[in-house]
Amino acid sequence: MGSIARHIERFRREHQELVRELRQLDHAITVLIASESKPAHALDILERLRVLLQEHVLPHCAREKEVFSVALGEMGVSARQLQELLFEDRSLHREYRRLRKALSRRASHEAILSKDLLDLLRMGEQMIARVLEHIRSEESVLFPALGDDPRRPSLA
Repeated sequence: MGSIARHIERFRREHQELVRELRQLDHAITVLIASESKPAHALDILERLRVLLQEHVLPHCAREKEVFSVALGEMGVSARQLQELLFEDRSLHREYRRLRKALSRRASHEAILSKDLLDLLRMGEQMIARVLEHIRSEESVLFPALGDDPRRPSLA
């Protein structure tokens, strides 16, 4: 098995775990938006999302970018195409920082208004949807372009 194939397999296993965790958080956020739950519970769910992004999603994206940039560059893919194929994580980093800042207010005992909390929950939903779509796209477009079997089922 070639180097890229080993990387794809590793990323595919990571995707499975990320998809499972993201779907659980997405379900929890959907329930929170539909109900009048306690702000503390909503903030706990958002903190779980923040930790997942910080410790797993963002490092995963960085490793993918590093591995796949070289392989795709060798295949003659332009920098612009490369940017489109690989996860554009600047906005995800920006949203992550916004989420982190809002959650840090909780630690400093500043109140988070109901509307702000609802906005944060919706932002969390959007972040999850973007990451899931990225994984689906990677597995259906990028991995096959790199030589992976295109008949493998998508996870997202």
